[in-house]
Amino acid sequence: LPAVPELATWRPVPTGVRGVLVHKRNNVARRELNYAEIAVLEILRDWNLTTETTWDGVVAAVRERVEGRQVRLNKLVAAAGGEPTPTVRARLRDLVDALEAPTTATAAR
Repeated sequence: LPAVPELATWRPVPTGVRGVLVHKRNNVARRELNYAEIAVLEILRDWNLTTETTWDGVVAAVRERVEGRQVRLNKLVAAAGGEPTPTVRARLRDLVDALEAPTTATAAR
């Protein structure tokens, strides 16, 4: 568990929520995303600070959710265009490239 839980919203930041760090995101395209997809964008902001895994672990976790249809890459790519942080857009490009690369299991088939 994180030391301080974090929440991202496109709505006005709630007040009086103790012990929670709330971030306001102004990207209206996020309204088209589900929770898992928003989580991917948030992880891409600073995955090395918000996860306990490597980049390969992030890729594997997202791949599992794409295959399980919890994450729609086309929606993520569309929404990423509205992200103000260039790092998120660059990491999403890296993520898509990694997801499109054949995995060891796929190559063995």
